[in-house]
Amino acid sequence: MKKLLTAILTAAAFAVHAAPAKQPAPAAKKAAPVRNVAIPRTAAELARQSEDNAARLIAKPATEMLAYYDADSRVVEQPAAGGYYRMLVGRTADGKAVVQDFYQDSKTKQIDPAVVPDEKEIRNFSSGVAEGRIVWYSPEGEATNFADIHNGQAGVSGHYEDGKLAEVLRITGNTQSVTVYHPNGKMALSARVNMQKKKVESISIFSETGRLLLGGSKNVKPKADADVEAVARVLQRFQRFGGN
Repeated sequence: MKKLLTAILTAAAFAVHAAPAKQPAPAAKKAAPVRNVAIPRTAAELARQSEDNAARLIAKPATEMLAYYDADSRVVEQPAAGGYYRMLVGRTADGKAVVQDFYQDSKTKQIDPAVVPDEKEIRNFSSGVAEGRIVWYSPEGEATNFADIHNGQAGVSGHYEDGKLAEVLRITGNTQSVTVYHPNGKMALSARVNMQKKKVESISIFSETGRLLLGGSKNVKPKADADVEAVARVLQRFQRFGGN
């Protein structure tokens, strides 16, 4: 799904650049607003919030090995190099399982404790079986990304790079909204796509100083080669995250 989003946005950006200027079209009916979710701007803050939340999840602590996984996330009988393992670390006040995954090689956490409501799915390595926010970590212990899961779907997800928020994706019905940030924290790209119609409803690309380079309400186009190159760099940055 994210690869499709990447392809649609990239094509739209080039189309805006190549198309002749047009007068603004009449305002279209607005899509349903996306729920505003507080998202930490740094990986350290994400980790702190996640750890605080995990401590509140567990009403009854436990320590039970549930499963081993290989490097491709398949269940295996024994520990596998490059793989993972899952522990039952407790249960919520209403008895739901709280699990946590770890890297087999480093024994460091891959995720913070997460609730799996369906007991039959507690060994399923797919993030879709969880409920609530899942935060992933690198083997070195840095928070790298998160997803807010509800009914098997990630409504909001985000990636961090060098400890800073780099991308946020929000899904509401058939609409996906994506925001990408420059390394300095300023917005690099903001776009909304109707995935059912495979149509970009809006797209804006900004320089590292905040100057609009492409798109927006006035259908701005790059005016110099340097601007074209800056747009290309933003799209490449998005592809690093959106194409996963």
